[in-house]
This record gives sequence, C-alpha cells and structure tokens, in this order.
Amino acid sequence: MKNFLKNIFTVFIYLYMILVSIVFVPYYNWNYAKTHGFVKWIFFGEVLATAKAVVWPYYVFSSTPVNRYDSPDDNHFRNSKKAFDEALLIVDKVGDVSKLPTDLKAKFAALLRLAIVEANQVQPLYLQKAHLDYPNMYEKKYKYGMSVMMQGIETDNTALVLEGAFACNEFSDWIHAHKSEFSH
Repeated sequence: MKNFLKNIFTVFIYLYMILVSIVFVPYYNWNYAKTHGFVKWIFFGEVLATAKAVVWPYYVFSSTPVNRYDSPDDNHFRNSKKAFDEALLIVDKVGDVSKLPTDLKAKFAALLRLAIVEANQVQPLYLQKAHLDYPNMYEKKYKYGMSVMMQGIETDNTALVLEGAFACNEFSDWIHAHKSEFSH
C-alpha cells in the first residue's frame, strides 16, 4: 500500500510539472511580457512569471486576479503615462521644447493630447485606492501640467510649456517622496 501511494504521488508530481511547463509557464511569461514589456520580461519576468506558474493553483483558485492590470482605469492610467513618457523622450532628444522642429512638435503635441485624453478617463476612486492624496495631485499637477503644456505648444508660448512641465515635475517629485505610502 505504501508503494502504491508513493507511485500515485510520483505520477501526480510528474503530471503537475508537465502541466506547469506546457501550459502555465508559457502563459504567465506571455502575460508578464504583455503587461510589463519585453525588456522588463527579459530581466525580471522570466524568473517571476515562471515562479508564478509553479504555484498556479494559488492564482487560479484565489480571489486575486491573475493580472491586476486589466481594469479600464489601469489601462487609461498606463496609456496616459506611456504617451506622456514618449512625448518627453522627444523633448529629451532635442534638449529644449522651444527648439522642436515642426514635425517633432506635431508628434509631441499628438502624444500629449493622447496622454491628456487617457488621463481624463481615470476615475478618482481608482487613484484613491493607491493613496488618499493621489486624486488631488493627479488633477492639480499631472493633468493640469499636461493641459498647460498643450496650451503652450498650441500658442507657441514657451512660458506656458515650462509652467506645465514644472507642474508635472512636482507631481513626479510628490510620487517619489511618498512612494513608501502607496498601497500598490
């Protein structure tokens, strides 16, 4: 009887590992790469996602969703940040927003517009779950800063662009100063 139970347990372990390696390791690695990007997956994701795949029953049967990044607010928040980061990369290449050539200025404005549209769709309750002051800072610094920058770009007013950039920088500084207080 003891040998029989040992054989059953061994078969169970083999089947579990086959299931993990064929189904869950590829799924969790793909999900991590999709959510966090390819470069982050190369550096961190392979280990984290594979570890998650090994303990897949916890994620499948627990109430915690496998991917917490699927809510509309998450998507709008990430899309806004991504568009804003891409817009800032354009400025970083040139070094000064007032010296952007016409084609890059148009691309910068389009990305900034997208960042604003996406940011306006993020609900305050979603932000408040991360930190009580987040909705206020998001509205008064991040969204305000982007809007003022947009006005400055549209009117060729460098002072407005800089005012908006300063507001966005204050938002970023606030996040870094309070990052230990965030719930997620």
